[in-house]
Amino acid sequence: MHIITGLLLSALASRTMDRKGKTGRASAFPNRIHVAHTMQGRIRMYCDRFREDRVTSVLQEQLSQIQGIHSLEGNQRTGSLLIHYNPEQVKEELLIAAVQKLMGTNETSPQQGTIMQEVKTGYDAVNAALLDRTGGAVDVNTMLAGTLAALAVKQFVLTRSLGVPSPMTLFYWAFLISGLSRTE
Repeated sequence: MHIITGLLLSALASRTMDRKGKTGRASAFPNRIHVAHTMQGRIRMYCDRFREDRVTSVLQEQLSQIQGIHSLEGNQRTGSLLIHYNPEQVKEELLIAAVQKLMGTNETSPQQGTIMQEVKTGYDAVNAALLDRTGGAVDVNTMLAGTLAALAVKQFVLTRSLGVPSPMTLFYWAFLISGLSRTE
């Protein structure tokens, strides 16, 4: 039971995490751009079309004309494109849009697989139903956090020990699910 609970919690937590792509492998979405890494002034993207000399040449030629872009490095072997830019002059979203426009695609790769998308759709439906049923007072995250906190207290009261999973683990899961750990 503890393993199933952990798997469900990690599936819920992973819906907010960014998935990193593998380099050197054929993509299931060959014309879509996958933003693999960003930090202020630097962005790395992957796309199978970046392996084509013509594509990287056109991107380098066109993007180098934009004020604020310092350098652009294409790696045809891995299908990656690394762009160094001044974030005060060029916004990350506009840079991604410019690459998409130059390549003739307006789609980035999906951040979740089909199964996870279905799980998220089901989660959203259950959450909406629960919010509707309780008049907006309780959502799934609040219910899960409360349930895990109650289980932690019950476990501790009954055993007077830190069983498996420990009450501390249950409190930690409750804290994560409640959204209190987010700093948005």
